[in-house]
Amino acid sequence: MIRVTAHYPARPGARFDWSYYLEQHIPMLRDRFGARMLRCEVYRGVSGMGGAPAPYVCSVHMHFASLPSFQETFDLHGAAVLAELPRYTDIAR
Repeated sequence: MIRVTAHYPARPGARFDWSYYLEQHIPMLRDRFGARMLRCEVYRGVSGMGGAPAPYVCSVHMHFASLPSFQETFDLHGAAVLAELPRYTDIAR
């Protein structure tokens, strides 16, 4: 199994629409990636060490059976997934 992770770094003034991300984007990922994506975990940054600001607004971990499984899936659907970015964030990953 492999895990593919996307981090969205916390930056002052950055926009991240949690409602859209959780209600639209993640279901779209599940729909497009289908059974090839074995699991998807979304984490919200709350704080860093010692009460410092969180380094990331969001991290998402997507689990696939193998690297070829992910690559085939992303080759088919990656453009659509990446096209969604402006709908929920202005953070460049």
